[in-house]
Amino acid sequence: VALVALGIFVLRPAYRAEALRGDGRREIDRVGLGKAPLGAGVDAALPRLAEAVRLDPKNGQAWSDYSYAVALSWHATHAPLKALGKSAEDAANRAIECCSVNGEFWVRRGVALDMQGRRSAAGENFLRAVQLAPRTAEYWYHFANHLALMPSRFREARAALGTCLTLDP
Repeated sequence: VALVALGIFVLRPAYRAEALRGDGRREIDRVGLGKAPLGAGVDAALPRLAEAVRLDPKNGQAWSDYSYAVALSWHATHAPLKALGKSAEDAANRAIECCSVNGEFWVRRGVALDMQGRRSAAGENFLRAVQLAPRTAEYWYHFANHLALMPSRFREARAALGTCLTLDP
């Protein structure tokens, strides 16, 4: 009886949440591959990811993907950037609470902070991501993009982009 209860009340929601997270992330990835328009991909992903984090609030990857989708939604909706950035930051914070050694979670928070114009804090997050995974080209790309937002750091942006291209030409 205890094993059945464990399966019904504990494992089933976690499995369902992960399935929803995977579906939501695939929708976002379809946009990146040019197989779906941004608005449609985000519209399909957001409710799945919101339900995933509701069902399993300890799933850091679900929180990270939700943060990603919220940030992307600005490009489709042009909703207030700072408000979306705060929502994306809250989700990224939850992801980091679940696992502080996943560089992707720090990138998500860096993007969210940049959306709010909080450049210094954003930079610390991108730097943390590349420290955690120095051979991940995507993190260097995001760091370079962040640095390029500040004309005084353009030289550093070029260096970060050079690292990105060295890792993944």
